[in-house]
Amino acid sequence: MGFLAQTAQGYYGTGLAESKRTDLALAYEEANLKTLGITRKWFGIMAKNKWFEQPPLAPNRKELAQDK
Repeated sequence: MGFLAQTAQGYYGTGLAESKRTDLALAYEEANLKTLGITRKWFGIMAKNKWFEQPPLAPNRKELAQDK
């Protein structure tokens, strides 16, 4: 869900930046704000339930060097 909401934000931002019509700017901005609200709710649910995964970490080069 988070990926889809963030993708939508990117599309709305691109549409806002590329559109030559001034009447569409408000529509893109409103859609982007709604998507930001969805993303905020999604983040709150993920944080509350501790569903975030640990990102891959860089190996400890000092420990690797001492193992040889």
